[in-house]
Amino acid sequence: MAEIEQVIRILANSIVFQGLSPVDISLFLKKGEKKHFRPKMLLFESGAPSSYMLILLAGKMSVICKQKVLSIIEPISIIGEMGVLLNEPRTAGIFAEEESYCLLLHKKDLTDLFNSRPDLESIILNNLLKALSNKLEQSNLQIIQLISENNQLIEDVESKRQIVMLLKNNDDTSSATELEKEHLEENEREENELEENELEENEQEEEINWAEKREFNRIDINTENSFVLIDTFMEKCSLQDVSLGGFGVFLPGNTFVNPKERICGKILLEGTTPIEFVAVVRWVAGKVIGCEFWRIAPQDKTRLGTFIERNIEKTVNGEAEDV
Repeated sequence: MAEIEQVIRILANSIVFQGLSPVDISLFLKKGEKKHFRPKMLLFESGAPSSYMLILLAGKMSVICKQKVLSIIEPISIIGEMGVLLNEPRTAGIFAEEESYCLLLHKKDLTDLFNSRPDLESIILNNLLKALSNKLEQSNLQIIQLISENNQLIEDVESKRQIVMLLKNNDDTSSATELEKEHLEENEREENELEENELEENEQEEEINWAEKREFNRIDINTENSFVLIDTFMEKCSLQDVSLGGFGVFLPGNTFVNPKERICGKILLEGTTPIEFVAVVRWVAGKVIGCEFWRIAPQDKTRLGTFIERNIEKTVNGEAEDV
């Protein structure tokens, strides 16, 4: 099981506790109650009241909805914080995949702590608002793209009107409406089928090292002011290099991905506005992964190209500096 210093260090880099000192984070841990969960144990279901949040210290858990596993959670991770801090019911269930140990923080204890330290509540709620804003922005972008690419699936004018209403009223960041879910699930199934077919065709051809077939100029990134935010982790990932074709990134903490996995998020380059992307993981080497852009808006690609050209010119002219 993780040591307390390691837990505090990892939590300090999480979205929820970002900006808090180790001493402040330890106040939350002191309120926690150690819990042991047996394998195959259901902690709570979707729609249940949010009466506590968890910090997974050891073991493995899964996020489930409608008997479908949405993601796997590994130590050290925060579970159920949105519902507790925003007074919302659970949006998904949590299931213990193996023997797990957690620190359980009751809602009442958190309320008592916030009453004595309002500054902590202000910082945490501000962090949550930023996270929810990023999720909502990404969700809207994905919905718009899905509608554009799958317009043939909308059968009549009434369906189009309902989709527009969903986009206008998409201020419920905790869960989508049933109609929106149906469209997204149907579109996602078709996209997955197309992607699987494409991957199968590629695997039948002679294997070519992806790094050797890059068609774009690549520049190394050597500053903390440029980084990647991957939606799955909601943590800063160190950007290693970038080109118009993709990028290399160093994963933080206990996060991991698999080759051919699709990820989405933002690239934040020094001196530019965030660049939204959807990418495919092409290779994994320890904590470093190489990703190829699968979808990127034209205006974002233009801004990325300008950034790369500017830094290539600096190198050619002998003015190279950290980018």
